[in-house]
Amino acid sequence: MTCGNPPHASGVIGRAFRHRDARTAVQDVPEPFAVQPDIGENGDLVSRRAPDGALPRPRRTGFLPQFFGYPPGFTTIQFLEYCGWLKKIPDSALRNAAERAVELVDLVDVGDRPLRSLSGGMRRRVGIAQALIYEPDLVILDEPAVGLDPQQRMQFRSLVRDSSGHRSFLISTHLVEDVKHLASEVIVLVGGRVAFHGTPAELTALAADDAAGDSPLERGYSTVLEKVGTAGQ
Repeated sequence: MTCGNPPHASGVIGRAFRHRDARTAVQDVPEPFAVQPDIGENGDLVSRRAPDGALPRPRRTGFLPQFFGYPPGFTTIQFLEYCGWLKKIPDSALRNAAERAVELVDLVDVGDRPLRSLSGGMRRRVGIAQALIYEPDLVILDEPAVGLDPQQRMQFRSLVRDSSGHRSFLISTHLVEDVKHLASEVIVLVGGRVAFHGTPAELTALAADDAAGDSPLERGYSTVLEKVGTAGQ
């Protein structure tokens, strides 16, 4: 499920798909995410091109993959300074940008600790921090809540809500409750294709009485899956 927040927040929920399915999924997402990529044969993002009528490419884009690497000897601050340097933040502004980023994810106390010594949830928050370090216009987060405990998930939601007044988020997640609390728009992907695109309320309204799920939104999601014949696969 992909979800988004104002000025535009979209959430994407969907079953795991292979590289070739992923190529279809990225190219099949509707506007306002219609800036189409040039995709390599193995599904890698090669470059971006804007088709006629598409929204212009955002000036800056932050990205958090589901799994990210890091130099194990780097401290949290050093890693964020390095990420900022890669994004061409001026050397004179790197330290302030890194310190601002750790404040956003509530990791000030571990700024001088090596990344390898952090818990999985803490490293996930460092990943979120690096996606935000140069104040991007669009933030793409792949399973950002993985490894976060309940309190950290609430803090993450607050961070997205507080930041969404001046940037857009595209969040890929299997946690339907996060979509409920964060998304203004929802996209459900099944087999790499868009099976639903609308608001959380519209997805909830689709819920069949006998659909699987503990909440109306989950039952709406299950109903969409059943309609395309993938429930239980």
